[in-house]
Amino acid sequence: MLKKWLGACAVAALFVLSACGGGGGGGGGAEDNGGDGGFTLSTGEVVFTAATSTTYVPSQRVSMSNIGKLVAYVVVSNTSGGPIPEWLSVTPYMAQSYASVGVDASKITKAGTYETIVRVATQDASKKQLFHRDVKVTLTVQKVPKVSWNIYDGSLHPAVTDAVTLANGSKSWFTLLTAVNVSEGYSYQNYFTPQGNGTVELNSSAVPANRSGAQYNGVINNTGVYPKTFTVLARVLPVAGVTYNAGSEIRLLDIDLAMSDAGVIGSRMEATLVADAQVVGIRVNNVDTVLDSDAMATVDLSLPHIYQIAVTLTSAHTGTIKVYVDGATEPAINVSTSNLQLVGTAGDNYLRIGDFRDKVYRSYIDWVIWTEKAAYTAADLQGQLPTGIGVTTGY
Repeated sequence: MLKKWLGACAVAALFVLSACGGGGGGGGGAEDNGGDGGFTLSTGEVVFTAATSTTYVPSQRVSMSNIGKLVAYVVVSNTSGGPIPEWLSVTPYMAQSYASVGVDASKITKAGTYETIVRVATQDASKKQLFHRDVKVTLTVQKVPKVSWNIYDGSLHPAVTDAVTLANGSKSWFTLLTAVNVSEGYSYQNYFTPQGNGTVELNSSAVPANRSGAQYNGVINNTGVYPKTFTVLARVLPVAGVTYNAGSEIRLLDIDLAMSDAGVIGSRMEATLVADAQVVGIRVNNVDTVLDSDAMATVDLSLPHIYQIAVTLTSAHTGTIKVYVDGATEPAINVSTSNLQLVGTAGDNYLRIGDFRDKVYRSYIDWVIWTEKAAYTAADLQGQLPTGIGVTTGY
């Protein structure tokens, strides 16, 4: 398979490039055809590394110079005589004097190192080869260890026996909160209702002052060893007919993570899907206690979304919180602080989902998954979500 481009400038390449030589046209020694003997690439080697099933890998450029006045074409071919591999693309842009080389690791099913030799050649108007440079392209594909998830798939009430499947394959469940706070005038109620379609409705509209929460204890290492990491994802849907805008004063879900060591007042991350005058989207509440500040990002709450929260702690109260929406490469929220919100009680170590404010909450929870193995980026988790939980679009 040959790719030809008309022009009179330079070419660049992307990938693992290793310049192997440059002979003249017709296979003979180099001859002076209008200065074409000086034809060069800016680098002799470009290396790519990707994970299995990764479609997007940032491309690289290699400039080509001294093409010469007689050049009418630039041709890219495989020196083996066969087609250029399916995982590789090389596109010269002569007017800009570079060639773009790209890889698509999703075309490769097994981890390993893949190599090919690509010839970048100049031709005159009669298509006689003038000079060339052979480039070695190397792609190393690494196998990404499968993430082991703790899974709540929304098919049962969160506090029902066996509602949760743990990473080791055993079954468990959340605890339904039942506390009563007389001084503040609220109690915890059961506002979770399974819908029979793999989702659970959260609806506190009957008595907005009350709250409803499900808690899973012991979700993160509590031995005092740092760094600590945690990743939680939840797919949350709006309720048809409910308005989610700045005037609504309505919320969809709270995700509350307590990360204390045993006997220590540790850190807490509390995120809310909210539509109010402050933000329509997601808010990490009181993310910096000294600055008394929240971190926020706008999201269209009238649509279903997957929310991913990744936390890294480097000490009991210092860390980074990143929030991704629908698998986007860049986080919608990215904040680092040494003044994270504190837990209410020493040793608190849990993941909570539900309604923890005196507001109306209306949503459907499709699924919630979590792990303490790493603070994954959205890119890390492409193809890594568990099967059978429901919609995972974006991952």
